[in-house]
Amino acid sequence: MNFSRLREYLGSLDQREGIPALDCKVMREHQSIFRFMKGHSDYASSVPVTDQDLYEIYSCTKVITATAVMQLVEQGKISLADELSDYLPEFDEMQIANDFVFGEWPIRWPDANSPLIPARNKIHIHQ
Repeated sequence: MNFSRLREYLGSLDQREGIPALDCKVMREHQSIFRFMKGHSDYASSVPVTDQDLYEIYSCTKVITATAVMQLVEQGKISLADELSDYLPEFDEMQIANDFVFGEWPIRWPDANSPLIPARNKIHIHQ
């Protein structure tokens, strides 16, 4: 496969669109067949992008899951008002990490040592 046009396009995004960093990976049959990384992973532009960086990205699995759920609703097998734990019992006793600061940079994700508090509300299918 020839990825030269894709490489050229991705390489231009910093100048054209002001995208400071990117990592594009194309997989086929569980094998990486193309990888292009460019830019920096910090605001000071001193740390180059690596294959270990994490990105906040849109997830297409949400669209697929929502479509499947709506098909089940149409078939009368579930209701949007049902609690998620009715189908996935692991979600019955949810807890929330109490030390996550939304908007903090760099992002400091909760870990196994984070204090937890019980969730006030159950998760429902419509959510």
